[in-house]
Amino acid sequence: MGFLLAGAFAVSASSVLGWPLTFALVAAAFVLCVPLVLASPEPERPPVPVVTLREAVIEPFKTYFRREDAWRLALFLVLYKVGDNMAATMVNPFLKDLCFGNLELGASVKTIGVIATIAGGLLGSVLVSKVGLGRSLWILGVTQAAANLLYAVAASSRQAPLDVALCGSSPPIDLATHVWAYVAIAVEYGARSMAATAQGVLLLRVCDRKSAMTQFALLSSLFALGRYGAGLPSGGLVTLLGYPWFFVVCSTVMAVPGLVALQRISPFGDKDVRSAPAA
Repeated sequence: MGFLLAGAFAVSASSVLGWPLTFALVAAAFVLCVPLVLASPEPERPPVPVVTLREAVIEPFKTYFRREDAWRLALFLVLYKVGDNMAATMVNPFLKDLCFGNLELGASVKTIGVIATIAGGLLGSVLVSKVGLGRSLWILGVTQAAANLLYAVAASSRQAPLDVALCGSSPPIDLATHVWAYVAIAVEYGARSMAATAQGVLLLRVCDRKSAMTQFALLSSLFALGRYGAGLPSGGLVTLLGYPWFFVVCSTVMAVPGLVALQRISPFGDKDVRSAPAA
C-alpha cells in the first residue's frame, strides 16, 4: 500500500493536482498512521535493552566479522544484483524517454510493478522452500539478469528518438511498444523481487540471534550499497551506448560479478549455501 500511495498514486495525481498538493496528501497519509503506531500493543516480554554502544553496535559487528565466510558473504551481497540495480536505476528515465506520461506511469506502470513485486516475493518464498536456497539464488540470479533484456526489446520497438525533450514532435507510442514495456516491467519487477526474497533469506540465516538487529542492519546496508552504487554510472552508460545496448550490458556483462561471488558461497549445483556457523 505504501508503494502504491507514494508511487502509483503520487505520479498519477501529479498530472491532475500538481506536485504541491500531491506531496501534501502523501504527507497527510503519514500523519494518519501515527495513531495506529500509538495504539499498537507492547510486547508481553520486552527484550532486555542494551545499555552501552559497545553492546549495541561494536560487539555485533565484531561477532559477524569473526565468521570464516564474512567477507565472501559481504562481497556477494554487494555484487549479486549489480546488473539489475543498474538497469532499475534507468527504468523511469527510460519510460519517460519512451514518451510515457505521468498519468500512465502511475496508473498502469507503477501499479503493474507493485503487483509484480508482491507476486515475486510470494513465488520467491515458494522456490526457496522447494529447491533450496543455493539453487534458488542461481536460478533467480540468471532470471533477474535475463529479465532486463525485455527492456532492450521495448527500446528497439520504438520507431522514434528516445528523448523526453522530443516527445512533443514524436509519433504516439504504438501498441507493440506499449505491450513490450508492460511485459518488461511485470517480468523484471517480479524477477527482482524473487531474487531479493532469496537474498533476504540468506541475510536472516547468517545473523547471530543475540545481535540479529545490528547484524541485519549491517548486511542490509551492504545490500543497499550495491543498489545505490550501481546506479552511479548508469546515466553515462545510456548516453554512451543508447538504451537497447545499455540494457543488454546490464543483463550480461554486469551480471557476471554477482554470479562469480555466488560461486564462492554456493557452488553451482549445490542445493544450499555453504555458510559457516556463527562465531
